[in-house]
Amino acid sequence: MKKTVFLATTAILGTLMASSTAFAATYTDNTAKTDAKVAFQAPKENPDKPVTPGTDPENPDTPDQPGNNGNDSKALLKLVWATDFDFDSHTISSKQESYAAKQLATKNGKFIPAYTEVSDKRAVQTGWNLSVKQDSDFTGTKGSTLKGAQLKLADPAVSELANGDTSTITHQANTLSDQNSTVMDAKQGTMPGNYFASFQGTANTTNHTDDGVSLTVPANAALADTYTTTLTWTLSNAPEA
Repeated sequence: MKKTVFLATTAILGTLMASSTAFAATYTDNTAKTDAKVAFQAPKENPDKPVTPGTDPENPDTPDQPGNNGNDSKALLKLVWATDFDFDSHTISSKQESYAAKQLATKNGKFIPAYTEVSDKRAVQTGWNLSVKQDSDFTGTKGSTLKGAQLKLADPAVSELANGDTSTITHQANTLSDQNSTVMDAKQGTMPGNYFASFQGTANTTNHTDDGVSLTVPANAALADTYTTTLTWTLSNAPEA
């Protein structure tokens, strides 16, 4: 089982011991070899707040988050942000339909695709895994379900806040179910940083939707009601085996 408790003590002690190593210059008659050193240690806590993908890390643009303000945990590895999906209201159809999710509105007036953000400040390269599952069928306020409806996530565009390397992170498209599906898998060798998975598809600039997140509903599956479900996003402290 992957543990979620992180011990920074060993890494810190290691760097402190290394920093106390004495210099030892060596000489020949006409040459000398000397050393240069620097030591780093992991921070004691992670203060990162949600920011939008592609923004200047020195001038973050925090997205509007009514009712979902992100994760204020101080953990060195944490899921900072996961998006709610809103598929709006539609007329019941006698044929199968696919509906795109609303984009997110940012404080500077932009509209961007849905995304998730992981912050890793552990100062190691052991990797991590982000997965998601749909906890139940879409269920209406009167108890009916959207039988056969499928919530789909496009293969996300993966980026890092400071334009760091993302080549060690694998990702994929998913049709959600009650089983965990990997969104991002950061292999060993992934550097610490803030990583984004943006579910970017084709955007509609008129109604501000993006089919990078879509809901397919079979013909005549819906009644006049509002249907909801919940998604569980899970961040593990190691990549998939």
